[in-house]
Amino acid sequence: MLCVQDHILANDHDGPVLCVATSPDGSAFAAGDGHGTVKLWNLASEELRVVLRGHGRAVWSLTFAADGRLLASAGHDGTIKLWDALSGEERVTLRPEEQQLWSVAISPDGNLLAVGGETGVVKLFDLATGEECAALEGHCRAVRELRFAPDGRTLASASDDLTAKLWDIAREVAWATLSGHVGSVNAIAFSPDGRLVATASDDMTAHLWSAADGELYASLKGHCGLVESVAFSPDGKSLATGSQDATVRQWNIATGAVQAKLEGHSDVVWALAFTPDGKTLISASEDRTVRLWRLDEPGEPVPDWMNEHGHCAPQVP
Repeated sequence: MLCVQDHILANDHDGPVLCVATSPDGSAFAAGDGHGTVKLWNLASEELRVVLRGHGRAVWSLTFAADGRLLASAGHDGTIKLWDALSGEERVTLRPEEQQLWSVAISPDGNLLAVGGETGVVKLFDLATGEECAALEGHCRAVRELRFAPDGRTLASASDDLTAKLWDIAREVAWATLSGHVGSVNAIAFSPDGRLVATASDDMTAHLWSAADGELYASLKGHCGLVESVAFSPDGKSLATGSQDATVRQWNIATGAVQAKLEGHSDVVWALAFTPDGKTLISASEDRTVRLWRLDEPGEPVPDWMNEHGHCAPQVP
């Protein structure tokens, strides 16, 4: 088991904290809340750097560009806002013709912005021009979360239609549908090496899938509430999940065992993010707090998942 210490860094949000993102260099993190406010924190000094105001309703998603200079936020006011991550200045507001937006993601090369919302259509925007360049249709209900693969060629989407999809960006088609959950799919993430996809669902489980062919690799069971968030550790050895049972669990990818059960929140854990060095896990909650969990011990080494056929080798029942 991990030796874990935690403390509350931010408890001055006016509403539930719904999303969190760490900067690529690990110097800062951003948290968005139910009143449309985004707060940018210095991670080393634990001081509030700047407050970003502009959304009229809840902010449900945040993401930094790979160079750390740009922060994107998605709100239930139907807007995407692009902020200067250093000064906090609002650069651009995009309106993708959605009443409620749930997720935003920026491609690793910084060229594309992906947006998901209530209609189930995933829209791609050219970041340089702000113009919509593609609409990916396939989900029949709201898209809750979007994530680009590390190589930028695949986009993963999680939806209320009980599925996740893997999209070929160049061809603008879904080449795999991940079916297996029996509840809405609330969150999705790629492993750092791009070989695995993790999903979190209302069915109280997290699933691990092969990113090569979309096959189910493992189902992680243990939460006693809906699972709302997932995050891979930077070394790919563990997966963190957050739930409506107010706990965070950290799972060993190699064995499927729970490494740690992190208790401290008093309500839903909506979002999770690791710092780039993997030493800290940040959680955002309905209880209006952000917690920093210090992880003192590394996980077990990750074996080579790929068998001779290039597929993920199932090991966890």
